[in-house]
Amino acid sequence: MPNNEPVVVDSTSIKPLINENKSQIIFQRHCNYDRTNGGLIPESVDYQCSIVTSFINELKNNLTLEELRNIYFLFDSSNTISSGDFKRCVETTNIAMNIIRKFFEENNIPLSHIINLNEELNYNSSVRENKHLTEPKMFTDSTGYLEYLKEKHDGINKDFWIDFESDLSKEKRLELNSEGPDEIEEFVMLMFYKDMQNIFILNFQIVD
Repeated sequence: MPNNEPVVVDSTSIKPLINENKSQIIFQRHCNYDRTNGGLIPESVDYQCSIVTSFINELKNNLTLEELRNIYFLFDSSNTISSGDFKRCVETTNIAMNIIRKFFEENNIPLSHIINLNEELNYNSSVRENKHLTEPKMFTDSTGYLEYLKEKHDGINKDFWIDFESDLSKEKRLELNSEGPDEIEEFVMLMFYKDMQNIFILNFQIVD
């Protein structure tokens, strides 16, 4: 495994690695969604589009067309269902993949460089729904950490997630022997490491 520490940035600051001959994994939260019907909120979709477009513009402005033709993308997503048949994570990832696809078509870059669309591979020309990208184990284990955080923050809300993702209650979490963000990161990195050879991976991790 590489020893590089992960870089935590605001979504608007996500930049591609330029001329570093490295693979890149980007973890991103799904778009906001309507909790009554599960559909993505239009304003959040627009924001997602701006993030991906900005990423593509960085590539286009810093690489030659020949260099762009040496880049590969793989799109993975959790298959978490919002409500009914809505898969908020898959839908969010599809936004990114469609923007990348349009960019490739406009620049005559082989669509097979989007690994999901490579006919020789078994991705069914769609986002790969990764069964290993699941909600934190605290939702299914019996450690009591979920109940502790819910009581501390009066339910599952923004403060709840800030506490969990920043491991602000680490001492209590360790006392209860519950999974934390470090364990999740290690597991996900090991899972994706096999895909990191000469491929840029644009990936969206879902936690909700």
